[in-house]
Amino acid sequence: KIEKGAGRMHEIIQSYLTAHRLEFGKIEIQLTQVSSDSLIERFFNFYSDACQKKQLQVNCDNHESLILMVDEALTSQVLDNLISNAVKYCEVGGAVQCSSRAIDGGWEFRISNTGPTLRAEEIPNLFKKYTRLSTRPTAGETSTGLGLSIIKRILDHMNGTVQCLCTENRTEFIVHFSCETQKIDSN
Repeated sequence: KIEKGAGRMHEIIQSYLTAHRLEFGKIEIQLTQVSSDSLIERFFNFYSDACQKKQLQVNCDNHESLILMVDEALTSQVLDNLISNAVKYCEVGGAVQCSSRAIDGGWEFRISNTGPTLRAEEIPNLFKKYTRLSTRPTAGETSTGLGLSIIKRILDHMNGTVQCLCTENRTEFIVHFSCETQKIDSN
């Protein structure tokens, strides 16, 4: 657990540094081939203890297995934040669901969770730095208020998009990465 915590602290520091570099245009995109499965599985494995503690139903079965041509570090940072938030803001005993697929010109990743949702008037401020909204983590988890602003800047830098949809008891984030994709042959 200490090693896991130290790794998490390292990631937080990297997030702050990434935000700073993005703000001043000091990030170069370094494209590599990455498996969509390995990206998604890495973070759900990392957050498996939190999911178990909150008794969450996690469904990530609805996705295409693809090779993505992306900047692995930046893409990982986006997925880490979105998956972390989905777990953090999900009601105890609730559900987290993700899916991904190739789209024209890139890759789409969707993640949703049940629980308290944002008010409509909060959505325009969602991707601003240090934004505090009406929703709070549901089991005492912490939040810096930087994560969504960082992913928005990363996606802007990578020519991608992010949007948030809220219904009565579900929040969904839809991310489009502008990248080359190749379907992994299942044979």
